[in-house]
Amino acid sequence: MRTWISHRREVSASFTGGGVQGEGVLAEVERALGVQFPSDYRAFIASRGGVDEFVPPAGDFLSIYAQGRLIEVNAAAEAAERFPGGVIIGG
Repeated sequence: MRTWISHRREVSASFTGGGVQGEGVLAEVERALGVQFPSDYRAFIASRGGVDEFVPPAGDFLSIYAQGRLIEVNAAAEAAERFPGGVIIGG
């Protein structure tokens, strides 16, 4: 039986969701989407770049998009029209 820690290491090693792209990219995303992200989200994205993994105990899949995908995802979902003032950051 795999432990949560070993599973997390495997997922982190295989993650290719855009990686850490720096403060400049996140500032560009904020300008494009007309928002300012909270400092805790900014710190998380700056350190991780995004997440795609199963979360215990239920084993649900969590996806938090890397900053390089945010503009594309929000445009495709028509988020500004469907959710005024909202931004899709994951699924």
